[in-house]
Amino acid sequence: MSNNKKNILGLITARGGSKRVPRKTIREFLGKPLLAWSIETGKQSGVFDRFVLTTEDKEIAAVGKKYGIEVPFRRPAEYALDTSKSFDAVKHAYEWLRDNDGFTADYIILLEPTSPGRQPFHIQEAAKLMESDDFDSLMGVTELPTHYH
Repeated sequence: MSNNKKNILGLITARGGSKRVPRKTIREFLGKPLLAWSIETGKQSGVFDRFVLTTEDKEIAAVGKKYGIEVPFRRPAEYALDTSKSFDAVKHAYEWLRDNDGFTADYIILLEPTSPGRQPFHIQEAAKLMESDDFDSLMGVTELPTHYH
C-alpha cells in the first residue's frame, strides 16, 4: 500500500541583523516576542510534518526553542544579510534537512515572523489548496486600507 501523504515543512526565517528595527523578531509585541506569534500559530495549525526556525542568531534561536520550534542548525551568515534573499535561506534549510536528517518536503510553508495577525486557519487553507490543485507556488496576501500607508 502506498502512502500519498505529502510532507509539509513549516519554516520561519528570522535574522538578527535588522537595521530599521533592531532585534525586531524578539521584541515584545502584545506580551510576547514577535516571533512567538508565528510559532504558536504554526503549531496550532497542525499541518506541519516538521516546523523549523532558520536563523544565524543565538538569541533568536533560544527564543524559538523556548516557544517550541525546532532549531536544528544555524543559518550561514551570508544568508542573513540585508541583501540576502529569502529563497537562499529556504533553500539552505531544505538542503540541510535533506542532507543531515533525511527529511524531504513536498511543500514548504514560509511563515515570516513579521506577520503576527496570521491565524491557524490561514495555514490550513493554504495546505489544502496546495494538496488539491496543481500549484507551483502560493502566496497569501491581504489588501490594506489606504489610511495605513
